[in-house]
Amino acid sequence: MTSSALQLFSLCRKGGFAALGEDAVSAEARAGHAKLIIVAQDAADHTWRRAQNLARTAACPVSRVDATKQELGYSVGRSTCALAAVTDAGLALNFGKATGCLTGEQLSVLEAFDARQRQQRKEAKAHARNARNRKRN
Repeated sequence: MTSSALQLFSLCRKGGFAALGEDAVSAEARAGHAKLIIVAQDAADHTWRRAQNLARTAACPVSRVDATKQELGYSVGRSTCALAAVTDAGLALNFGKATGCLTGEQLSVLEAFDARQRQQRKEAKAHARNARNRKRN
């Protein structure tokens, strides 16, 4: 994995858009917030199967990245990290492109997530502007 991909993963963590560990990833997947689930290359088979089940639950892509648990953990300030989820669609899309380990179908799912999230942010901004100007529908 490239250093730019690890830097993006670190940025996700610092911005609060990453869930680390099985419990946190499970919670984000069940809530429907997970956009991309990441598994380290040296993670156990049980972890990989668990990640695939969580991805089915969240209807999001899952990827086994070319980084060890130690490399992933080091990028987010932990000793190890075998399983993680990115909860921001734009960051998930950029991370998927940077790693190059997603299929075309998985990238199209992330692009759809990103387009939907951009539209929701645009509508929220318009709503806040209308509320500030006291407009009513």
